[in-house]
Amino acid sequence: MPCVKNIKYLTVLFLLVIGCTKAFAQAGVKLGMDMIQYKQISVKNAQGKTFNLSTAARLQQAFGKAKVVKQADEVLGGYSYKYRYDGLKAYFHDDHVQDLTITGKAYQLVLGKHSYRVGDDSKVLRTQFPVSYKAGLADAKVQRHLVMGIAVGKVVTDAFVTISCDANGRITEMSVSENNN
Repeated sequence: MPCVKNIKYLTVLFLLVIGCTKAFAQAGVKLGMDMIQYKQISVKNAQGKTFNLSTAARLQQAFGKAKVVKQADEVLGGYSYKYRYDGLKAYFHDDHVQDLTITGKAYQLVLGKHSYRVGDDSKVLRTQFPVSYKAGLADAKVQRHLVMGIAVGKVVTDAFVTISCDANGRITEMSVSENNN
């Protein structure tokens, strides 16, 4: 009979995991954020060249030679590489972009059909990302971050787009990053 008991426990555990997975997959809006598709995210420079969040080689092909720093990666193991431009930093591990941060006006973050720059008024985000805007920027004097989850098809990932603003509601920084904790 111990085998039957174990099968019952495993069945209950399986059903719990399935239920929780479905709940987490649908949690994007419930958690107070909008979702955006990974394929709809890119970065454009002042010359109109675009980087579609792929490899380090593609980054340099689009934006030219970067200052590169190799550093030990305590979280992922091995080494990561930081590619730095004036107003843009990108971290790669195993030639996969882990984090990309825009701090200068020479770069635009393209989200779907809209693009955003450092210095833009955060109110331009209100129509495209209403849930995230309400959760993070409706009162820019209190909280100054708009966060959107990133999905690949119907799969919600552990990656996020974060747009930070100053007390006047102007965009100061934009990042696309994975949560590797």
